[in-house]
Amino acid sequence: MVFLLWLLKRVLLILLWLFIPFIVVGIYFGYWVIIQHFIPDLTDRGLFGDSFGGLNSLFSGVALIGIIFTLFLQRKQLGGMQRSFQLQYQPVLQLQPKHFSISKPRLFNSGEVLSRYFAFFEIANVTEVPAVNVVAKGTLFTRDAQQQETLSSIGMHFPVVTKLNAESKDFMFVPGKPYTTFFEALRDKDASRIPTVEIELLYKNLIGACFFVKQAFHIFIDESAEDSISNWHSSISSFPATFKNELKKLQNLESEPSRWDDYFEELKNSFAKTLQGDEDVEIKVLPIDGEYTILNIKKGEYEKRLHGIGLPRHTFPDTTCLYDEIIDADNSVE
Repeated sequence: MVFLLWLLKRVLLILLWLFIPFIVVGIYFGYWVIIQHFIPDLTDRGLFGDSFGGLNSLFSGVALIGIIFTLFLQRKQLGGMQRSFQLQYQPVLQLQPKHFSISKPRLFNSGEVLSRYFAFFEIANVTEVPAVNVVAKGTLFTRDAQQQETLSSIGMHFPVVTKLNAESKDFMFVPGKPYTTFFEALRDKDASRIPTVEIELLYKNLIGACFFVKQAFHIFIDESAEDSISNWHSSISSFPATFKNELKKLQNLESEPSRWDDYFEELKNSFAKTLQGDEDVEIKVLPIDGEYTILNIKKGEYEKRLHGIGLPRHTFPDTTCLYDEIIDADNSVE
């Protein structure tokens, strides 16, 4: 249907341009016949012709508009040809998940018990075209009954990613408060609450065109990790109540730094004894079908997304994103 509408539009445009010369010739011929029939005297014809000087101006204006419109169409066609040519040099980056790990909870100086989370991925280029100035950022999503909680990783920068030179990195997520929602979602195994990690990539090709990739993954635990996850979840949740008196004493020692440090280490070791398992627990991370997006983006959107990642601007050379149109290819790259 879309193709038929496009074809009809093109045919009508062609017919319009074909009939314009005939319309102009017909008007001039009709004008000549009328003059010959109604004004036989040459002097009167001259006066009558001068009174229609505005008609010549009108046709001159129409001709000028036609020239401008033709130049506009040619510019648009050249832009489309340039875009098609440039997109032949589009790098396509894809993320290969390796593992997701959770560090054993520990007591921090803030008085909070926290774990750190690490998502390990390989960033692969599936084309022969190098991707330059690659910037990566991860976001960890966890849902509960009321809301969705998110954690963002630190942004990372890679000068170039080629087909023969993949990059493997850990995306680290550090919560500012006990992230019990994540443990609850892992243990609950409810399909609607499965934790998700989403990786975003910004990059350019060698001529400065800008691209954006987003890929999402689900996180699961297997039986080997269930006991450790259960123990850690319980220890984090019960810490304020179990160590209520110790936390109060620690608060009272804030005016005595040396005693505070000694007591903090003692409390830290006491909490560590309640934990089971290894220092880190590895769990599964699997790609979500259909959750891969690649966009060719404008310079303004590239700058906006780059600013959101939080890396310093001087990391990157000043380049221009060539395309003003966004091309959305929501397909998985196999």
